[in-house]
Amino acid sequence: MNQEETNLLYGRVGFITALSQMIEYNLAEIQAYVEAISNLEEGQCQAEKRDEVLKKANAIYKKGLTQTLGWNINRVKELGLFDEHPEIINKLVIVWRERNYVTHQLFKDDVRTEKIQRHLQKVLNRLGNDVGTMNNMNETLISLLQNLVARFSKN
Repeated sequence: MNQEETNLLYGRVGFITALSQMIEYNLAEIQAYVEAISNLEEGQCQAEKRDEVLKKANAIYKKGLTQTLGWNINRVKELGLFDEHPEIINKLVIVWRERNYVTHQLFKDDVRTEKIQRHLQKVLNRLGNDVGTMNNMNETLISLLQNLVARFSKN
């Protein structure tokens, strides 16, 4: 691999890692907003309980930040947060699988081995597709989060 190819490979790996972190962050935030909104909308939140509800939502958010992408995906799935949009869960599972490939499989062997060099273009294409998929998922989650924030602001 020449230096340009190495830079492209590492750049895509870094970007995928950053995007997966953003997805984890957004999933944690969505969980927290849903917790707060559900308590506010169900009338369970009198003025004196508002702080308690917000503390619980904040704890959910903080826990989500300390967990893995897989944990967060499974958690939103368990909570049924995307039951109306099963395609989001399906795409999140693809994101999770690809992130695990990048972080656990791609560098299992030294990147300078013949195996990666022989399949470099295929690997770079896969990583390029992963960047697009993860970026689109992140945009979807941001849009959902903006809707939740708007709902929360009404309460």
